[in-house]
Amino acid sequence: MGKSTFEAENETFTEENGENPLPVCVSPEVQNTIDKVLSSEDPLDKADFNSIEYINGIFPSEQSLSNIDDVLNRMKAKIRQLDEEIRIVVRGQNTVEKAGKESLEEAKHVISLLTARIIEMKAQAKKSEEMVNEITCDIKQLDNAKKNLTSSIIMLNNLHILVEGVDKLEEATSKREYAQVAAVLQSVIDVLNQLEKHKHIPHIRVLATKVENIRIKLSEQIVSDFHVTIEGPNSKHSVSQNQLRLLAEACLVVSSLDLKVKNDILNWFVNLELLEYKALFQENQDIAWLDKIEKRYNWLKKHLMEFEDRFGRMFPIDWEVSECIAVEFCKITANELSKVMCNRQSEINVKLLLYAIGKTVVFENLLSQRFAHSTFEDSKRVIFPGLISNCFEQHLHIYVEAQSENLSKLIEQFVDEYQKSKKADIVNAEVLSSAGILFTQYKHCLVQCVQLSTRKPLVSLATTFQKYLREYAHKILQNNLPRVGVSSISASAISSSGGVLSAATSAAGILQSFLKEGDTTRYSKNELCQICSILLTSNYCLETIQQL
Repeated sequence: MGKSTFEAENETFTEENGENPLPVCVSPEVQNTIDKVLSSEDPLDKADFNSIEYINGIFPSEQSLSNIDDVLNRMKAKIRQLDEEIRIVVRGQNTVEKAGKESLEEAKHVISLLTARIIEMKAQAKKSEEMVNEITCDIKQLDNAKKNLTSSIIMLNNLHILVEGVDKLEEATSKREYAQVAAVLQSVIDVLNQLEKHKHIPHIRVLATKVENIRIKLSEQIVSDFHVTIEGPNSKHSVSQNQLRLLAEACLVVSSLDLKVKNDILNWFVNLELLEYKALFQENQDIAWLDKIEKRYNWLKKHLMEFEDRFGRMFPIDWEVSECIAVEFCKITANELSKVMCNRQSEINVKLLLYAIGKTVVFENLLSQRFAHSTFEDSKRVIFPGLISNCFEQHLHIYVEAQSENLSKLIEQFVDEYQKSKKADIVNAEVLSSAGILFTQYKHCLVQCVQLSTRKPLVSLATTFQKYLREYAHKILQNNLPRVGVSSISASAISSSGGVLSAATSAAGILQSFLKEGDTTRYSKNELCQICSILLTSNYCLETIQQL
């Protein structure tokens, strides 16, 4: 039997390599994987192939051996088929191996080309980066040049404005053309502030010195113009419209000068406006006394109207000259009234004091309403209420003493009325009317005092209230408890120096001793009603005191 082509090729391969073919052994795991991927029902493909079982399967009996030639032919045909398939696979594998080598070589070539390209791109990127850095550097230089050029142009422009402004200021100042000065001065000051960091430059330093000298000259010149125009001979009746216009323009200039210049002019002008008031209401004048205090306030009302008519348009609105005059007037008035009241303290009575305080409070409220929309800064806003009226506080002891005297008379009146009412029979036990009258008077005094002061005088008034409440408890309540069979409890309560509470305790003790006596009558019905009235009045007083 001849060898198959595959066997011949295999033998040739074996001879060329000089090696004997070795059986291929694989691990069970690999074999299982192969079986799963290449599933086959052929017994020859099984790993546990048994040739004897396989032959017995083909020739199960002796009779079957008669067909052995046919079986052999089929086997040889199958072997040839398998050899052909194996040969095709081997040759195909050789082609694939060659193609693989070619692909590998091609891949190596492509990789080398790619590497060269990457190196080239990296070089180009580095070159681009260098170009970008150069361009960026050029842009930065150009940007700095632009900034420097812009700064130079602005500085030259500011310098031009400054030089031109200084010339205009010098000319306008010498000619007293304050409208022109006001239009130029602030812009020059603003430009000079922008050039602050360049003042070390000689030319700019010279210009800054000139501007400062102009401001000093303007301050002195404007102050002098105010004095000459307003304080000059017969100036009160001969200030022309042109002079007022000139001073109004000067005020616009002052707003650009130091704040001290404005304050000096305001202080001088306000004091000048109040010279007449100081002369009219000197402390040795009869018109300066409290009974004519309303004339002081009428003087200011009239004077403010005259001021607004004569000088209202001269001063800028934000200067609030009218309010400055009113504030200074209040300060002077408070000081003058304090001196007058100290010198003539013996002439002050409560009626006169309350009249003066009442007129003053009304006047302060009027000023507060008049200047409610002031442009003053909140930190400098003036509170008119109390600006004058606080000077009366040290004399409010007169008011407290007067109230003490009135309360003393009222207590005596209550005692007399109660003694008269005791002669009549008491039908019902009720709160004594005198208690309601007393606390009504307390409330009236308290409200009035709060309007005058909420400090020491209010404390003094409260002490006075305590004093007369104790007197009321002693003279009206305790002294009018029935004296028949007074027990030790009531006697000790009466003799004690307590107030409303002790009176209530005394009355309660009497009732308690009365209830313990059973049917023994010790007090009449009228006396019992009187005791109950005292109890009710004591309780009413306690509740009202807590409310106050």
